[in-house]
Amino acid sequence: MAPEVMEQDHGYDFKADIWSFGITAIEMASGTAPYHKYPPMKVLMLTLQNDPPNLDTGAEEKDQYKAYGKTFRKMIVDCLQKEPSKRPSASELLKHPFFKKAKDKKYLQQTLVAIGPSLETRIQKASKRQPGASGRLHRKETGEWVWSSEDEGEDGGSSDSDTDSRPMNTLASMGSSGSDHEESSEGDPSPVNLVLRMRNAKRELNDIRFEYAVGKDSAEGIATELVGAGLVDSRDTSVITNNLQKLIDSKETLKVVTFPLSSGYSSNETPDDKALIGFAQISITD
Repeated sequence: MAPEVMEQDHGYDFKADIWSFGITAIEMASGTAPYHKYPPMKVLMLTLQNDPPNLDTGAEEKDQYKAYGKTFRKMIVDCLQKEPSKRPSASELLKHPFFKKAKDKKYLQQTLVAIGPSLETRIQKASKRQPGASGRLHRKETGEWVWSSEDEGEDGGSSDSDTDSRPMNTLASMGSSGSDHEESSEGDPSPVNLVLRMRNAKRELNDIRFEYAVGKDSAEGIATELVGAGLVDSRDTSVITNNLQKLIDSKETLKVVTFPLSSGYSSNETPDDKALIGFAQISITD
């Protein structure tokens, strides 16, 4: 976020977008945003009080990004001027030497498309799912993340009225239709209905509801899907996997498990297993 937007000096304009472009350039080169290790409030303070960040701001080693030339670095510096009027406009930016040296469409076709995997290979790769993953996670038009039956078509088995109304970043549990149960063999165990309760990025408590098909799903596969959907921090994959597996293994006697998260908690928070600050909870529901 541009400094003038943080200070609320004036409304958001295209000069703020130029600042964002400079930050994006750093992210693409280094893999992380400047000050990414700090909590939001400290990032705000560093942005307002320090000199503008550059490519080497987040470097952990000397000359870590020496492979990037002066032209690229100069473009970042031009975009990350604290005074909005000193930043280039979009038209001026296109005239920057960095963009003038950009390869044309023909080069990209020859270099990227020709040597890349074929369309058939990409389709096959995209259709593959991790072993043990349910494959039932998809996003509805309403913005909800939904676990649906593997046998459901695009129209879905249950109507929208059957699902609970949930925030955009939660999962709604969709039951299979009656015909699905008739088609399944009598020996198949009923899926386990679970709820993962944890705080989101806004520190709000969310219930993420899903099913676990014993013999088909795996704890690691479910956890990976949650991370892929942006509902869980990747650092918590292992602890969620372990505790979900623990609950499934002891589902006859154990109904709830509360555990600390590897992602921790904000600097202004105190860990609390009751309020689920720095903790999460998985429970089996009826």
